[in-house]
Amino acid sequence: MKAFHFARQAIFDKQLNVVAYELLYRGDNLEYANVTDGTMATSQLIVNAFLDMDLDKAVGGNRAFINLNRDLLISDKLYQLPAKQVVLEVLEDVKPDQEVINALTHLVKLGFTIALDDFCYRPELQPMVKLAQLIKIDILQLSNEQISDHVQQLKAQGKQLLAEKVETTEQFEYCKQLDFDFYQGYFISRPNIVKGRRPPANRLLTLQLLSELQHPDTSLGQLEEIIVRDVPFSYRILRSVNSAMYNLPREVESIHTAIQLLGINRLQHLASLIALSKIDDKPSELINIALVRAKMTELMCQHSGTSNPEIGFTVGLFSTLEALLDISMEELLSELSLAEEAKDALLHRQGALGELLTTVLRYENGDWLKLHQQRDNPSTVDIDQHYLKSIAWADQTLQKLPR
Repeated sequence: MKAFHFARQAIFDKQLNVVAYELLYRGDNLEYANVTDGTMATSQLIVNAFLDMDLDKAVGGNRAFINLNRDLLISDKLYQLPAKQVVLEVLEDVKPDQEVINALTHLVKLGFTIALDDFCYRPELQPMVKLAQLIKIDILQLSNEQISDHVQQLKAQGKQLLAEKVETTEQFEYCKQLDFDFYQGYFISRPNIVKGRRPPANRLLTLQLLSELQHPDTSLGQLEEIIVRDVPFSYRILRSVNSAMYNLPREVESIHTAIQLLGINRLQHLASLIALSKIDDKPSELINIALVRAKMTELMCQHSGTSNPEIGFTVGLFSTLEALLDISMEELLSELSLAEEAKDALLHRQGALGELLTTVLRYENGDWLKLHQQRDNPSTVDIDQHYLKSIAWADQTLQKLPR
């Protein structure tokens, strides 16, 4: 069977809890130029790949959205998918002819949820609207007035609405006022920066802590001193060290012993992760994204041998700091004591580490064309495995982190 690739993009409810992931597929090797976006999920190859992979590991028990073109929609290849876990997303170029309406009617009877993608209302689409439970509205294609009109019209028909391509916090707040049910877009990974105003004090304290933890010259004694001065912080670290996350042969009762057993680098990573997880006014998915990026960058470093895997983990983890702390990357890096290699990667995507981080971000976003065009085009099988391992590791780590 040929290789396949997938990225996932989170779908949130009104409280910014993750309720589903849209899976962005590409079914062929990255080594030649026949590259498209997630609509490759409409091929039989994608269906096979979807069935062969462990769906629970890919979406963490949430629902999975997959894109459908007309050919796949009217075929019988969807019937073996788990109807309760899969949302069938009909692409915007599918016309509501009788064959399509018959297929949708049958899929609804089988228990599938039908969503209409990139929806812009036209009267001829009403037969599909009637069968769909969820409508995805691309807010970048419509004016605010048009968005409001769509919401009123579709809510009156009892439809759930998803605002997609939400790029800014302002857009998210506007859609919340209109009472959208779900949200999708990159707004959670972008900072909400207000000029002339500093972030809350707790975030500044987190930044100071991260700066101390990540200093390249931090010794064992200095790391211990940084951690133990904050008793609740120390307690959370010891709980993590003694959890199944590390599966140590004996209980660890001191930070000093924890550093000796795990090493400075692993304790720095754990402490940084716990410090970031204390930010409680941000979606938990943002921490999840940071963990996936951290692990995947680390694995890419290990595989390529082009950079220190420990620095790779830090760069992946810190690539979401702008959004977590609401501070520009330039300001962050002026206050963080990171190695120059890490700073160049985070700020300019320069150096071997910067190229690896670029690869990770392109895979995460399903940007297969740019990924293919890279000079250091990564191995197809390896990058897929790194992504799957990183998702599994991030999910397990979040479950084991003490609250």
